[in-house]
Amino acid sequence: MSKQRKSRKNLNYRKIQINGYNGYQVSIDYSTGISFSKNYIDYNGNVYLIDIIGKTSNIDELLK
Repeated sequence: MSKQRKSRKNLNYRKIQINGYNGYQVSIDYSTGISFSKNYIDYNGNVYLIDIIGKTSNIDELLK
């Protein structure tokens, strides 16, 4: 997954690549250590959404 990040306090926006597909990710990091991420992949005119919710440390481990 490639990363190019812009941030505003606890809101992050970045370009991503998942399994060769380009898209965008918007994530919110809460002070409780929980993170909510929504990934948008546009492929052949279809938009695919992938949501990830969990502890920030666990999500970072999954994305390696």
